[in-house]
Amino acid sequence: MSDYEEIKLRLYNVLLKILNAHDAYKSKDQYIQVGGYNFSRKKIFAERYEAMKSSVGVSESINNSLNYRINQLIDLGVFTKKEISESDSYYIVKKFHEIIMICSDIVAKRESGDFSYEIPIINNIKNAINYNDKKIELSDVPKNSLTQVIESYINSKVADGKCSVQSIPDITCRLEFLIDILGDVYIEDITRDDIRVFRGILQQLPPNRKKSKQFRNKTIEEILKLSPDKRLSVKTVNVVMEAVSSLCGWCVKERILDYNPAQGMQVKDKRLDIQLREPFTGEDLGKIFGHSLFNGKKPKNMAFYWAPYIALYTGMRLEEICQLYVCDIYEDSGIYVIDINDNLSSDSKEDKRIKTKNAKRIIPVHDKLIDLGLIKYKEKIQKEGFERLFPLLKKVKTKDTYGHPVSKKFSNIVKQCGIDGKKSFHSFRHNFSDFFKQKHLHNDIFRQIYGHQINDLAGRQYGSSFSVKQCYEEIISKLHFDIK
Repeated sequence: MSDYEEIKLRLYNVLLKILNAHDAYKSKDQYIQVGGYNFSRKKIFAERYEAMKSSVGVSESINNSLNYRINQLIDLGVFTKKEISESDSYYIVKKFHEIIMICSDIVAKRESGDFSYEIPIINNIKNAINYNDKKIELSDVPKNSLTQVIESYINSKVADGKCSVQSIPDITCRLEFLIDILGDVYIEDITRDDIRVFRGILQQLPPNRKKSKQFRNKTIEEILKLSPDKRLSVKTVNVVMEAVSSLCGWCVKERILDYNPAQGMQVKDKRLDIQLREPFTGEDLGKIFGHSLFNGKKPKNMAFYWAPYIALYTGMRLEEICQLYVCDIYEDSGIYVIDINDNLSSDSKEDKRIKTKNAKRIIPVHDKLIDLGLIKYKEKIQKEGFERLFPLLKKVKTKDTYGHPVSKKFSNIVKQCGIDGKKSFHSFRHNFSDFFKQKHLHNDIFRQIYGHQINDLAGRQYGSSFSVKQCYEEIISKLHFDIK
């Protein structure tokens, strides 16, 4: 072969295949076991890289490995015997040594947790292959940049009614990670390996990096070099990966992509459920509801007072509570209920949002809430002419939620009460669930009240699965917390 550019490009393809194999089969264990001893993977790859540096480009080393490397490349199908002349052999093996060195360098960086190092190297190699490969026929069809396709994707979802205008900022924020990490590249050029690199870098980034003084003005590469102590949670990483997969799936349907490179790329969460969900203890509840907010003079913003009580005795989510209208609490068959819906406001605004279709539900009001005066409060607000149950709550534009002030206020109460652990307002929902779990009452009626899918009843219309009376008598009336 006299075409040295062709030799280089074929060896570049070998490099990409080696890296793909390492990415596909690399162990998650930190150690390699040999003869009953554990050896650090990170140390092995780092030392291998250092050892190879001394022999790369050295004539003696190239000549000593000449026959072995040529036969290796022939066995791999990179070249045929007829293609390689004696005069080409030295150049081929020299370039192959360089390729192995690049591979070892990248793998050593991967093993140490650095996934950003390889991005410019691999991108340059892919660009060289795409530019020079004679088998690729150039197409006149224009490609789509990430910025363009993300905008089209979101507009399409809103137009089809698959997402609300309020959810646009969340979706955009998740998909912007792609642009921040990979650049505003053409989506057609993104491979499954690119998504793996993207996922690896995502796992190393700190939360709220664009708001943090420490990270907001830094590039992704600069942030990675700082090795942040606090990183994105597994849940957040998977939410972003799901958003990327949804984007790519839409591109397949629109025939922009031939396949979804992000499908099934979520990170497995090995933590136990108990580590992810921590309800309040009985002692915690005593401290919280013994706080002056609940026992002294009522606060001006009554959402601070009512939201924790409603969450504990209904299992409702924070935003579901804070966005309630006065008309969402009414009497049905002699039982007061809270109707969780996404109905429009009186002036036809989309003022509410629900998490899933199963979140639309009707929950009987617990006697404790009635004793505390929830119905009287509702009637008072209604007489004053307010539409919303908690009129002093204003939607936080940056969050697009009503519940943020309540969450912030409640977090302060938790701190003041000296409550430790992974506990927040959402812990009330887990308290509600745990009570019925311990009573072996995680049945279909509970799932309807809790807002989870009921497979056997999925075909029934909303509100007609179980009656209000059944929900009250078999679930809500049995709920009791010994709060002192």
